[in-house]
Amino acid sequence: MQISQGIVRPALLALGSMAAFQALAVDDGKGRDWRQVTETTGLTRAQITAACPTDGVTACQANSGAFELEGWVWATAPQVVDLFGLYAPAILTAPDTTVGGFEAAAASQLFASRFALTTNISGCTTYQGCFSFRQIAGHTASVTETGTAIGGTVVPDSFSGSFSVAPVPTGEVGGRGHWLWRPTGLLDGTIHAYNDKGRLASPLGGTVIASVLNNDYAAGEAATATNVALDLVGTAPVGVQLDQVDGSVDVAAGTAMGSYALQYRICLRTNLAVCDDAVARVTVPSFALTAVADTGRVAFAAGGTPVASVLANDLLGGVRPTVDVVTLAVVSSTHPGVTLDLRDGSVDVAPGTSNGPHVLVYQVCERANPANCGQAAVTLNPNQIDAVDDSYRMSSKAAGSSPSVFSNDWFNGLRPTSTVVSASIVGSLPAGVSFNSASGVLSTKGKVSSGTYYVQYQICERASPANCDQARVTLDLSGKGS
Repeated sequence: MQISQGIVRPALLALGSMAAFQALAVDDGKGRDWRQVTETTGLTRAQITAACPTDGVTACQANSGAFELEGWVWATAPQVVDLFGLYAPAILTAPDTTVGGFEAAAASQLFASRFALTTNISGCTTYQGCFSFRQIAGHTASVTETGTAIGGTVVPDSFSGSFSVAPVPTGEVGGRGHWLWRPTGLLDGTIHAYNDKGRLASPLGGTVIASVLNNDYAAGEAATATNVALDLVGTAPVGVQLDQVDGSVDVAAGTAMGSYALQYRICLRTNLAVCDDAVARVTVPSFALTAVADTGRVAFAAGGTPVASVLANDLLGGVRPTVDVVTLAVVSSTHPGVTLDLRDGSVDVAPGTSNGPHVLVYQVCERANPANCGQAAVTLNPNQIDAVDDSYRMSSKAAGSSPSVFSNDWFNGLRPTSTVVSASIVGSLPAGVSFNSASGVLSTKGKVSSGTYYVQYQICERASPANCDQARVTLDLSGKGS
């Protein structure tokens, strides 16, 4: 038996590989583009009947569920049998629209590779080998006199196989979609533009439809920029653009949330009088917005920019927002010198601001949906300064010097130097002991009274003199060198 391969559009074949149970679109080479649409599985017969006539000729006039029904024709059982005949010709003359056996097995495997599977069935008994069946089932528009739907198709994929158009209860068996087709213009040289839809994935904008031509046909061939001329009909919605070169539909960053319709027209390049229109529908959602708290350190007296942008850790639709897609506002600030730059999101501290901590609360809102907002706090602290206690032993009989008190102190995670901090003694020094504020060294010039002394010192940030910390030096002048 010779098996007719049919024509599979490569672009749509790739689409089917994105999901294990998503049906493929198949051009039968006889003027029809077919799908056994698993996306319509959740629809009842009554729902699809409301959108699609049952005459096998008139296209569906509405959309339902996740699949774009408009423009498709709900196939009748004889039309589905005609499709099966491309793979197993014997079914065209079979009295019960069923063929089986070893020859049908090869045809069933080929057919299953063209259309996505909806069900896998396997079974074994103790007295025979295992059989593995792949099932493709779908509702057709045909009904019996009693109202029972006809059109479940079972395509086993084992060493024995069959093709059949079997009755399907009106109660709708789960896992079965609907058999749909639409004309390609092969037989009459017409052109067919079919509706598209897309959803913006990022608030930063982007391409929502790769090309409106991807599901269009020109005299039986896939529509391309080579065989059709593409034009915009009317005016494009604000923020939505059709690229008339590659057919993509793009949405600008910050486009207001809502649903948009963009109408386009394709005409045969060989006969520009042969045209068809379609609509690309675009959804711009309101994206989830999360404002996250920030912290920063600064020399308040000197001022500066402790936070480069409050938006750096915020999220809008899972991505970092920019001022192109969000607006900023100050809710409150504990000091007039602590401000938010609404142009870039930076938090700035004016010189002379009193030592903190200070808190600024800001609000961020999506430009496309001004009611979609979030708030967070920015906490600003002085630069971290930490004076740590020391203990030194020096001779009371000869001149000597201690290590620098700076050696175990900290400033913003680093050892301080006299260029960033100043040092001074709090209180008085023992007689004969001096302190070098630049180096942080304690010294004796000669004989001093022996004993243990406690010296209190202070280090302060030079850029913000109010930012200080104190520590104690235990100085053992025992009469012996350290």
